[in-house]
Amino acid sequence: MLATEWNKIVVAIAESVKNVRFLLGWSQQQLADRAVTSQGTISRIESGNHADLPFHTVVIVIRTLASAATSMELVVTPATRALITFVQSVDASYSVVTPIDPELRDLLAVYHGLTSSEQIAMVRLVRAMCTFRGELAGYNT
Repeated sequence: MLATEWNKIVVAIAESVKNVRFLLGWSQQQLADRAVTSQGTISRIESGNHADLPFHTVVIVIRTLASAATSMELVVTPATRALITFVQSVDASYSVVTPIDPELRDLLAVYHGLTSSEQIAMVRLVRAMCTFRGELAGYNT
């Protein structure tokens, strides 16, 4: 039973790392550079094949993502928030999303492929649509 629970934790970490990295628009190499590790390590974490990686490495990768997600004010699921809280409590010297809907993932991929002026236009369009529906009432652009 413990192995089953551990596998669930490993999968949850893998999904959180991949989803937050994707939302940030980072490649595996960019995350690896920021976390001072290898792209292969990031790949192993995201694939769920990281049970044998040093815990310290996984903590640093999650801290790196958490720092960027916080600075960009990304909203994360309670499970990802709990993971971040746990990892941050492990050691103060170390510094995720909701599982992404496939359609949102595709939209984010389009967004990250746009020029900065096109990204601004896309965000304005989405905000206008949300405001029209009353979901961003009071939002000032």
